[in-house]
Amino acid sequence: MTYSAGNTILAADLNSFIDDVEDIFGDNNAASTAAGALIFGYGETMLQADVSGSNTITATQWNNLWMMIHRCAGHQGSSVGIGGSASAGPWSAGNTIAIDSNLAPAITTISTNKLNFAAGNMTTSNCNAKSGTASWSATTTHSFTQTFASYDAARHFHNQGGAMLFTASQSGGSGTQSSDWATLLSSIGTVTVGVNTTTISGSGGTTGDSFDDVVGNAGTTRTIYTKASSGAYASNNYKIECSCNTAKEVFTWTVTFTDGHTNGHYDTVNGTLASTAQERRATGTYINSAAPSYSAGSFSQS
Repeated sequence: MTYSAGNTILAADLNSFIDDVEDIFGDNNAASTAAGALIFGYGETMLQADVSGSNTITATQWNNLWMMIHRCAGHQGSSVGIGGSASAGPWSAGNTIAIDSNLAPAITTISTNKLNFAAGNMTTSNCNAKSGTASWSATTTHSFTQTFASYDAARHFHNQGGAMLFTASQSGGSGTQSSDWATLLSSIGTVTVGVNTTTISGSGGTTGDSFDDVVGNAGTTRTIYTKASSGAYASNNYKIECSCNTAKEVFTWTVTFTDGHTNGHYDTVNGTLASTAQERRATGTYINSAAPSYSAGSFSQS
């Protein structure tokens, strides 16, 4: 590149910066299911396309580059040392475009922090919540589908910090079976399923696959998280699974509560068992994604 003091700035210089920013703000990896590639791209409409070497580069074209960097940084909560803002660049028509030594580091920053997000740019809301009061002794199953407009829409949702969050609780009821389930579920906290990681806010259990594993194995059911109880109730188990269709647009989520403990005197869970799924989605002023749709879902106890 010739982008340095004392050299003429070429179209190739600007285009190189634009392409690097497109990796984050736009999308250079459409339809990719490779774990290392699918995590790039917010899917936003580029403010600036590559420029032709036969034309003079305008202040507007440079400003568009700066604004895209600021929008990525604003979404992430990243700090970049360049002028301008998310809505205006630093250059005016007729001005000489000066070399900004912070430009390349700013692009590196938004690339490094691509999966970060500022909490204020996200909205978390219920997308499927079920509960039941029937007495059960074998299995309770909560399932629903999540549908995106396309696979890339699903990628962009997750790359922007989107995730699925699961919680469950057992309340009321009587007997040690019910109290064991209450203890098991409260210890888990919230299970958060992101683009390439699954985490819990509580403790214990086994975190398994995440979005990239599900789409990388379309058509198969992947275990997202599982946790068993302990002691005499070690056969009681909570499990989250997910699968997607071959188009990777429809995701089927299944939460299974297996009551494996048996007792000749009393082997029933009663009270209220609740299972809640939430979505976290980018809704800020810098970057945002379309909401997927959700089926009514089902909840069965036996």
